[in-house]
Amino acid sequence: MYCHKACAITLSITLTKASSMTKAILKSCLKHDFYENNKLRLSEELFSSEHKEIFNIIDDAHSKTTQDITTSDILNVWESKHPVATEYQKEDFRTALKLIYKSEDVNDDIAKDVITELWKQNWARQGAEILLRISEGNQNAEQEFEEHLIKKDLGFSPDDFEDCFVTKDIEELLKLTSDENRFKFNIHSLSNIVYGIGKKEFGCFFAVPEVGKTAFIASLCVAPGGFVHQGAKVLILVNEEDGGRTMLRSMQALTKTGKDEVRENLPKIKEEFDKIESKFEIANVGSFEFSKIEAIIASRKPDLVCIDQADKVHLRGSYNASHEKLRALYTSFRELAKRQDIALLVVSQASSEAQYKTKLTPFDMENSKIGKAAEVDLLIGISKHPQSQNEDPDYTRFLSVCKNKLSGVHSTAVCFLNHEISTYED
Repeated sequence: MYCHKACAITLSITLTKASSMTKAILKSCLKHDFYENNKLRLSEELFSSEHKEIFNIIDDAHSKTTQDITTSDILNVWESKHPVATEYQKEDFRTALKLIYKSEDVNDDIAKDVITELWKQNWARQGAEILLRISEGNQNAEQEFEEHLIKKDLGFSPDDFEDCFVTKDIEELLKLTSDENRFKFNIHSLSNIVYGIGKKEFGCFFAVPEVGKTAFIASLCVAPGGFVHQGAKVLILVNEEDGGRTMLRSMQALTKTGKDEVRENLPKIKEEFDKIESKFEIANVGSFEFSKIEAIIASRKPDLVCIDQADKVHLRGSYNASHEKLRALYTSFRELAKRQDIALLVVSQASSEAQYKTKLTPFDMENSKIGKAAEVDLLIGISKHPQSQNEDPDYTRFLSVCKNKLSGVHSTAVCFLNHEISTYED
């Protein structure tokens, strides 16, 4: 008995709060600017039966004027539509208007959020009703559900699109394309071809195994003149080898310390690393799906992100072939760079045909069929001289800039991998 009373009291309080917020929203809708900014999400379905008619009058009034609406305007319209209304009906309507007028003013942003939530709940409820009809065998309901999904995409307010429009300020436009707003590559022969990479830009480098992809990352990020030394906050996401190895190689590149010299130089390494520690992080993301990759990036707020390796990031959905899925993944990476306002560099594999080439093209990417390359702003293939097992190792490396929307130059930079300290040098 007590439980039923408690539930009834809770429900009564909830309904009272909802009714109070509905009145506050209707009061906000009297303002023309507020109504215009939220009208795509507003409909009579969001309101209780006693408030539907009031909303419809407000809706009609705003279509005829650019001025704010008053409760007196609403009353006049209502009376003109109900010329034979009884005094009791008139008093009921006046009371409803007074309660709206006396309701507490709500911040426009809060009112907008409430409208959004009410719209989502109403959309979900309607969708559930359509799905129920589908389960009952109503064939027409399937097309109705398709249209209902489109309706969700249309349920935005004008404010939601403000960030989509491009600035017309020519100085801002010049900044967007200027090298001054890019992080410079610290390999001189490469930076002569393409200066570097900036925020909202997406680059990829690819190579066959054992060429030095991880060393390339470490060298660009933390070797002298690297991204962190230019002020960038760098995040490396690792899903192939353990991130601890990448961190150790980065420490070697930072301090130019060989593998055999690390232990005897621990104080020096710690001292140097302390200077960049706040700007440099590495995380293991081996089983992460794409949305989780974006979540960890959003949580750390870096300026530049490296993903080693990109092709191993999980992406939901069904695809007819692996190259179709990879293109969709790279499209997602491109949009990720824009949404999170980061410079994004990812690592990919070269195909077996690239094994003995010193100049690579987009066709040398593994599982590509040009799809992956089509989505990037910058594509660099890393290769080396072919050599036999009897020859001494040749650490000459060729950086083939084979797609370049940043500077437009396509050429090959020649440099050397210092494998002892994980750096690329001219």
